[in-house]
Amino acid sequence: MTEPEISPDQAVRVLKILGEWTLRGWTYRPRGLAPNLVSVTFTYSDGVLERVSGAQGVSHFDALCQATTVMQVLLEEHPEKPCSS
Repeated sequence: MTEPEISPDQAVRVLKILGEWTLRGWTYRPRGLAPNLVSVTFTYSDGVLERVSGAQGVSHFDALCQATTVMQVLLEEHPEKPCSS
């Protein structure tokens, strides 16, 4: 399997999503599973429960790209609620 090429725009997009993810206090953890397989496990709150999900890729960056695709959808589905005073 060949490792995908990383464009500067793609790298910025991934970093932006990871930044938004961690600002909410949600976590993610990449780890190597095999020579050509990396897993990213991430947690988020849907307002009631804390949930765990994950993604896999052929490299660390590929796994992050797969994970941030799902993370972006979850960020949109679970917008931050404004703080009440």
